[in-house]
Amino acid sequence: MVAGWRVLRWCMRIFQLGRRVSGAVAAVLLANCGSSVFQTPGGHPNGTLARSSFHAKRAASWVSQDASRATLLSVTDANDNFVYLISLPSGKLIGRLTGFDQPTGDCSDASGDVFITDSQASEVLEYKHASKSAFNVVADHPNIPTGCSVDPTTGNLAVANCCGETTHSGSFAIYKHAKGEPKYYRDPSMYVDWFCTYDGLGDLFVSGINSGYSFQIDELPAGSQKVEQLTLDPVIAGDVSPAILWDGTYLAIESPGSGEIYQYAVGGSVATLVHTISLRGFSGVSGPFWVASKGGTQTLYATVSNNSISSVGILRYPRGGKAIEDLYDVVEPFAVTLSLAQK
Repeated sequence: MVAGWRVLRWCMRIFQLGRRVSGAVAAVLLANCGSSVFQTPGGHPNGTLARSSFHAKRAASWVSQDASRATLLSVTDANDNFVYLISLPSGKLIGRLTGFDQPTGDCSDASGDVFITDSQASEVLEYKHASKSAFNVVADHPNIPTGCSVDPTTGNLAVANCCGETTHSGSFAIYKHAKGEPKYYRDPSMYVDWFCTYDGLGDLFVSGINSGYSFQIDELPAGSQKVEQLTLDPVIAGDVSPAILWDGTYLAIESPGSGEIYQYAVGGSVATLVHTISLRGFSGVSGPFWVASKGGTQTLYATVSNNSISSVGILRYPRGGKAIEDLYDVVEPFAVTLSLAQK
């Protein structure tokens, strides 16, 4: 898949996590296929370097026997081609999935299934909770999937494709019950589609970069076949690759260039900023994140960075502030999602 790899490198040229990129700089990067590959802030407090992809491909998947009874945090590592399973609340590394070609986004559904967008392989892999092998493979050829979300009202799987194998144009696809042939959607004004998220009513939001090299969010309302552009008030300037998540009430948008998450209230075609969450001690929030609710308490799980060191941060939400805990088992974490043990 040489062509796909070249386009992926092109896409990831503008996706340098933890950096703020101006529209002018993004335009230059989009116009030139550079040699950079996918990168995250990386680093580790003890100076550990990332393992090579060569060793990652040879490694075998493993999952602890008691993982099925635990709440699991799945964390992708696109540099090492691993997906790590972390048990909560202990923070113990309890499994590692292998065999990927640059796993980027991940998402989960109410039944505990976890979906991994395997970008270079043009596939989305579905795993049962605590399983070390996929039971469903969603073929997304010839596209390069980077993000996903499951509709809580239908079980349909939405996949954001940053670009196609032979084109720089982005799109998103919806697979009915995560199977079969998808329905593709493409906004002519959207140059790259990065991430997506469903709200509780089945409305789908997709983030990306428009033809003016600025951040943009599209919406596909539930039951509609028409893609609509959201107007952000205020607009998000500088960051061109934020991940998005419906947090139960608001559309949450991270800031790769600062330790903040913005909550936008969506009304019609306008999304209005209502609150800025500051994550104390972090210089950036990078990659798809997750918000879990239990009782009246919400918890944020996200890849955070402090200068050149990245970790999986566990923080109070929407309070923010200082992290409750930092997990460093993953050298270069990217996306996180939560899956619950099924009773």
